[in-house]
Amino acid sequence: MNRLHAVYHLTSLTYRYRIRLEVAVSVENPHVPSVTPIYPTADWQERETWDMFGIIFDGHPSLTRI
Repeated sequence: MNRLHAVYHLTSLTYRYRIRLEVAVSVENPHVPSVTPIYPTADWQERETWDMFGIIFDGHPSLTRI
C-alpha cells in the first residue's frame, strides 16, 4: 500500500504552464529518483523531506540532516 507521496509543483514562466507531479511510494521501500540534476534548487526540499518523512531520493548529491 502506498502511504507516502512526494509532490512537485513545476512552473514554466516562459510558456505559462503548470504541472503537478505526485509520486506515491510505500513505507517499506520509500525510494524516489532525485530531481536535483535537473532542478538544483530542489536540494533543500528533498533533504527536508528525507529528514522529516524518510523518503529516500536516489541520486541526491548529499542527503544529510538539516
